[in-house]
Amino acid sequence: FIPMTLWKQWFACLVCLSLLLPPPAAAQEQQPSTGLQTEPTWVLRKEPGVGFWDGIVQPYQTREVAPINLSNSGRLDSLLRAGNLYLSLQDAIALALENNLDIEIQRYGPQLGDSGGLGARAGTLIRGFDTSITQGPSGVGSLAGAQLLGGGTQRGDGTTGGTFGGLTIQQVGAQIPNLDPQINFSLNSFHRTNPLTNSFITGNNFLVQDSIGQQFSFQQGFLSGTNVTYSWNNTRLRENAPRNEINPSYTGSMRLTVSQQLLQGFGVATNSRNSRIAQNNRRIADLTFERQVINTTAAVVRLYWDLVSLREEVDNRRLALEFAQRLYEDNKKQVEIGTLAPIEIVRAEAEVARSQEELTRAETNVLQQETILKDAISKIGLASPSLRDARIIPTDSIRLPDREPVEPVQDLVSEALDKRPEILQTQLGIENSELTLRGN
Repeated sequence: FIPMTLWKQWFACLVCLSLLLPPPAAAQEQQPSTGLQTEPTWVLRKEPGVGFWDGIVQPYQTREVAPINLSNSGRLDSLLRAGNLYLSLQDAIALALENNLDIEIQRYGPQLGDSGGLGARAGTLIRGFDTSITQGPSGVGSLAGAQLLGGGTQRGDGTTGGTFGGLTIQQVGAQIPNLDPQINFSLNSFHRTNPLTNSFITGNNFLVQDSIGQQFSFQQGFLSGTNVTYSWNNTRLRENAPRNEINPSYTGSMRLTVSQQLLQGFGVATNSRNSRIAQNNRRIADLTFERQVINTTAAVVRLYWDLVSLREEVDNRRLALEFAQRLYEDNKKQVEIGTLAPIEIVRAEAEVARSQEELTRAETNVLQQETILKDAISKIGLASPSLRDARIIPTDSIRLPDREPVEPVQDLVSEALDKRPEILQTQLGIENSELTLRGN
């Protein structure tokens, strides 16, 4: 049996709890980014089909991330005909963007940036992420081994020279308050029977106690440096002591504490620095993805034109072998009729052997280049039987333009400074360093 007074207290506690919780059926998510230059904003938004309880617990549940799709796109099968892969430059670029695993891995970068932003808005330490990119494969052609621009790595905090991951376990400067509300509610009860040696005080030779208590606390920090703590405690005690003037007895207490930082940790600018750094890191993740796309595209273009050049080299080596064999036949006839020294036959045979060796080397380079290009435009590479046995037939050839437009060097430099993602990424890193310095 619970008295009506206790029911009223429980009801008041539940009402207070409902007012302090986030809005029902609300989920904390990030609005999708519309571009690299747009700073992400996080809002409370209800998802379709989310109930009351789901809306309360959903922001604190683990979000499942879909694994990488390891199947190739349908474009690759459509280009296979009669055991050959007829490939244009645009098809090679499209296949690399659809099937390259380096790009697939970099797609997780913006999602890690989103999670870091949500954590920073809750007042936690910044979680870094790896911003290094993978260089494209090097072919066996004349451009093999060429390094692309922007191949360095950059840390998640904006500095260059390595990778960065995990939690920032040390932070210099004013401590950022915990911006997530902390709510605790507990209900306890006990029953105790205690034999007594003297019944003068209680009127009985044993004491029976029944107690039930409720505790509720709420703590919330704000960007202004304000911290609010509210606690409420209520206990009901019932004893079998007939001499007690109040039985059952109630004990209740409530405490409300509001503290405001006046010097260290005062102001929105200081306490929101991690959130602003997290927003910059989100844009850095987008720029890292862009850098990976640029490097992968440039690598595939280089591999494609190297393959075209290597196939032309095979044709040239084959013609050279035909000329060497024709020279050998002509020298052999001239030696037979006595118009040429016999040593010329030996020289012609050596030239035929050298031409045959160069043709074999050129054909081997073509096969190796095709294998490298297959790995770059597919997810499973040579594990696919149809792709492993197919020969790549480039449908584009190298053509020199009739007239090459010449632009001033200063215009090219200005365009590079405005558009290269490495420059933008470094600028964001400098801004993060300035924000950290101000907080320190």
